[in-house]
Amino acid sequence: MRLLDNTRLVEGARLHYAQPHRGYHNPDHLDELMVLARRHTRDLDDAEQLALLFHDAVYVPGAGKGENERLSALLIGLNNFL
Repeated sequence: MRLLDNTRLVEGARLHYAQPHRGYHNPDHLDELMVLARRHTRDLDDAEQLALLFHDAVYVPGAGKGENERLSALLIGLNNFL
């Protein structure tokens, strides 16, 4: 799990989930997903690992339908932490 083991990438993702206005999609949620992935889906490819890390990294309260997901997906294309 090359990307889930990349400390810089994971910490970058965690910064997004740690924003104070977060509820359910917080760092604990991200940690739970990574534990489950390591336990049950060790064969995730890089794209799937990025999707896991950044699936809801952006949360703008009141954003239009699909906008938070679209903005989260844009983060993956930046590769700032690879």
